[in-house]
Amino acid sequence: FKSGLVTTECVQFDLPQYRLSETATITVLAPSLNGVINTKAVNVKSTTDSTTGIDLTLDETSENSGTFTGTFTFTKTGTSSGSILKASAGDTITADTGVQTSTASIYPITVAFDSAGYTLESRALVTVTDQNSNTNSGSPQSITVSVSTPTESVSLVLKETGDDTGIFAK
Repeated sequence: FKSGLVTTECVQFDLPQYRLSETATITVLAPSLNGVINTKAVNVKSTTDSTTGIDLTLDETSENSGTFTGTFTFTKTGTSSGSILKASAGDTITADTGVQTSTASIYPITVAFDSAGYTLESRALVTVTDQNSNTNSGSPQSITVSVSTPTESVSLVLKETGDDTGIFAK
């Protein structure tokens, strides 16, 4: 909420975190607007697009309900436009009605090794947690990562550890 303002308006996302492939829904509860207007403007920004973001017009769910909803999607490339917000893994997403704000986030990508150091005879276990690369909840996917030392580099294909886990390991 914004400091110093007394309001009954509430803005919220339908999820606390999103995959870049998902659709986000914003709901504004504004009982004081019941019967006054049929739409509500919301500006949505991401860490990647923190300058302008997108301006959404939320529609009232039913006459005189004071509840307004709208949806938008994400893109990793290009620019934000219409109901498509440019975002990257790990971004914070902010919805601002001018009276209230709410935040959600895009799942981050994390990389972990099973040890802090290795000898020439050691074998490393690499684990990547990336919900955004989990593109099919019904079957495991694979991702390719590059692991480097100061003198050489190798590409590894990591397989998802199960259906819909977003955890890839080798």
